[in-house]
Amino acid sequence: MNTSQNNEQRQKAEELRHNRDLFLIVSFIYRSEHCDDIIEWLIQGPPVDQGFMWCKYDTPAKIALQNVVADMGYDSSAFGWMMRCVQREIRLDKNPKKTLKQVYTETQQQFPHAIVFANIGKFYELFEQSAKTIVEMIPELTLDQTRPQPSTGFPREQLQHYRNILEDQGYLTKVIEKDFNDEYKCNESANI
Repeated sequence: MNTSQNNEQRQKAEELRHNRDLFLIVSFIYRSEHCDDIIEWLIQGPPVDQGFMWCKYDTPAKIALQNVVADMGYDSSAFGWMMRCVQREIRLDKNPKKTLKQVYTETQQQFPHAIVFANIGKFYELFEQSAKTIVEMIPELTLDQTRPQPSTGFPREQLQHYRNILEDQGYLTKVIEKDFNDEYKCNESANI
């Protein structure tokens, strides 16, 4: 086995250990008698100027969490890193991501006269009234009525072309895309 393969195996083993430890720590939090206090503290986070390494572990909840992480062998900067990983997991668990359908519906309700485009991979899709409107205006697009809600779509590179057609007709458009956190958001800079 060469050095590259050894490094790759070592890296995979570390990743497995990290994921296992993260699971165990989060499980501990949810089983802990201090669960609510720990979660509240993790969501808020430590003081910005201290981080997890230097903040005071001065409550039973913080001490219990500190002991669990330290007992797994995380010390110094590895301790701070693991605590950030735990914090991220708890925040994701307490603030679940919205689905595309939720964001699409919210955007359509907030901007009832807008045409709403949703980026799905290499395509843009439109649903319900937005789909019906664009199909009426652009005959090359067809309405798919085999789904529970009417829809239409086109390749990503055609977005600006279709937006320009709609803009010329006086329509407002909104574009929903995934942001750097992999969450669907209405992209305000995409307004016409």
